[in-house]
Amino acid sequence: MAVIIVSDLPSEVTPEDYVRIGELTEQEGTPDGLLFHSGFLLGNHIRVVDARESHSHYDAFRDSRLLPARIFVMGDRVS
Repeated sequence: MAVIIVSDLPSEVTPEDYVRIGELTEQEGTPDGLLFHSGFLLGNHIRVVDARESHSHYDAFRDSRLLPARIFVMGDRVS
C-alpha cells in the first residue's frame, strides 16, 4: 500500500545541506518505490513530503542512501 511520509527537518539542516544530500541520494538513480518527493521551506525549517509504494521502500532508502548521505554532508551537526 502506498504511504505518504511528512518529515520536518531540524532547523540545523540548511537549504544547501538539503540540496547536497539530495544530489548524493540520487547518484544511483531513482530509488525503488519512489512516487513523489518534495521539500520546501516552512518557517525556520524544511518540510519534506514523500509518497512511496510502501513503508518498507522508504525504510530501505533511508537506511541505504539517506542516512549515509546526511552523515557525509552534515557530520555530527544534527542528530
